[in-house]
Amino acid sequence: AFSGESIEMEGIKFFHKRGQYLSAYVKTIPVIVQGDIQEIHLILRDTSFHLKNNERLLFLSYHDQLTGLWNRRALKEHFEADAEYAYRSDEKLSLIHLDLDRFNTINDSIGRNGADEILKMIADRIKIVTPKAGKLYRNGGDEYIILLQDHSIERTEKLTQKILSDFTKPFYFNHQEYFLSSSIGISVYPDDGSTLEELLQKAARGRQVLNSNQFSDQASINACQAKAQESYDEYMDARAACNRKPRKICSILSL
Repeated sequence: AFSGESIEMEGIKFFHKRGQYLSAYVKTIPVIVQGDIQEIHLILRDTSFHLKNNERLLFLSYHDQLTGLWNRRALKEHFEADAEYAYRSDEKLSLIHLDLDRFNTINDSIGRNGADEILKMIADRIKIVTPKAGKLYRNGGDEYIILLQDHSIERTEKLTQKILSDFTKPFYFNHQEYFLSSSIGISVYPDDGSTLEELLQKAARGRQVLNSNQFSDQASINACQAKAQESYDEYMDARAACNRKPRKICSILSL
């Protein structure tokens, strides 16, 4: 400004007398008379509100709006960085792909809003057991993904056992118990693929092959799936009974 040039700066921090920092836009305008700078005008504009909006938009662009977890866009960017690090460090990058079984029955029985609440409960339950070094994502719909840097296959399998074991416990909504089952697939970079899509496809195929060689706690898995199937069958029978007798009020125990 003292050289006679106008200067504009954004993101300048000012300490407010209330004890907080404010983000501001600053512009200096020198007033020149006969070649001499007589004065300098300073324009300040508080941009804190716009900064907060931009931060919020940035958060929403990388997070799922329902659960607050990382979204698929974040998954793609994180995978590229983590895969490059794993390649340079000669380490493994594990991917866990969890898919809920027959979750559409939840939508049918308690509606979309209720199903959304269940999805948030599921996200919270998985978040609790996810290691601090791991990253948890919602891949859209009823799919969740965990990325684990430098995680051995044995530790990864133990984590999946823990997740599956947690699914034997009911979810509560409106004083009702809902039993769910899930399928889990595991893939490892670079053994099972070099791209995210290859790893997702490998994990998806793995979800179809749950057996005792993969998970030692197969009895818990079978019990969980059997319970979910039993609840689902009861729900379908009760709904059919209601359809036959539309004037009779039926009490339905949902999944």
